[in-house]
Amino acid sequence: MKNKKISGVLIYLFCFALVLLLYMNFTFTPLNSKIAELDTKHAADTAQIQIYEQQTAKMGDLKDKIAKLQSQVEQADTNTAITANNEAEDIEAACKAAGIVPESVNMGDETADKSKTSSDGKSLCSVPIDLKAKCNGNQLQTLLAYFEKKSKGAYYVNKVSYTQGQDKPEVTLSLTLYYFSLQGTKG
Repeated sequence: MKNKKISGVLIYLFCFALVLLLYMNFTFTPLNSKIAELDTKHAADTAQIQIYEQQTAKMGDLKDKIAKLQSQVEQADTNTAITANNEAEDIEAACKAAGIVPESVNMGDETADKSKTSSDGKSLCSVPIDLKAKCNGNQLQTLLAYFEKKSKGAYYVNKVSYTQGQDKPEVTLSLTLYYFSLQGTKG
């Protein structure tokens, strides 16, 4: 047999092709699939980050809304502060609004109902009030409308007695003022 010589260039070319084939099989293809997998994970992570950023922005808006609502609640609490300490002023304002001068105003003792409490532990208190005055029907309506709509207190009208007097009709109102005590019962 004849010895054939293989040229060095062909051997180098064959070795290069073999190395290229091994590189493609064991390095390039696994890395390429890993890159695709990492790109997918990166896209999912980016979407998750955007969701978190949106929620963080919403949380800031919610905190602002909560702060506004809390200030409204605090303001409402200060606006509805008719208690046994200042009910006389409220009754005087009601009588002035109706254009009457009361003949007598009797205020009973404060009673706390510890079984009925607010969310912050304040007891529900009540004070009975008897108001006697001379007034006509329109003045009575104005007086009742004041207690119902304009007063900052929570009044319950128990009884209205309207009798004809010598010069003007006499009215006797039996009211109960309800409010939550200033001190809470929770510790």
